[in-house]
Amino acid sequence: MEKILLRYNGKIKKGIRIIISSILNNFTEKIWNKLLDIETLIYICKPIATFKTGTKDKYIKWELNKEYIFKLFIYWFIPFGNHKILLEKIDEENKIIISKEHNNIVKIWNHKIKIEDKGENIIKYTDEIELYAGVFTLFIAIWGIMFYKHRQKKWKKIVKTFSAGSCNSATPNC
Repeated sequence: MEKILLRYNGKIKKGIRIIISSILNNFTEKIWNKLLDIETLIYICKPIATFKTGTKDKYIKWELNKEYIFKLFIYWFIPFGNHKILLEKIDEENKIIISKEHNNIVKIWNHKIKIEDKGENIIKYTDEIELYAGVFTLFIAIWGIMFYKHRQKKWKKIVKTFSAGSCNSATPNC
């Protein structure tokens, strides 16, 4: 956890950066393809955060510069309002995704996901978050550390299903 300065509404605010990384054993392309699937987002966040799309359309394709609005619940039942995600960058060559996110409490939630191929089917998966939530910034950062560690544990479960050969396109969590 690192203190940083962020710009919000034309003013400089004191924010926090958190970086969480994990080593995964699998092919970069498999992980990348799952990362681009919105069902993966929903799966890896549960039960700490639940995103509801508000649409009957089960398949949503991530698109650049399109804002997605989700109803966010913490621990399944605590409403946290609408969470907005704007995908700013999807760099397939360098395996980087950057989103600008926010909700009523968290004014800035800049999220960068990076997948680095380390060779021999070893991948370093990194979540980097810059956030600002006014007087709640420290509390949200501590929660964020727990949340992203949880997400990365879920990624390890997904990778195990790849390795076991039980993963198919009909299974949202693999």
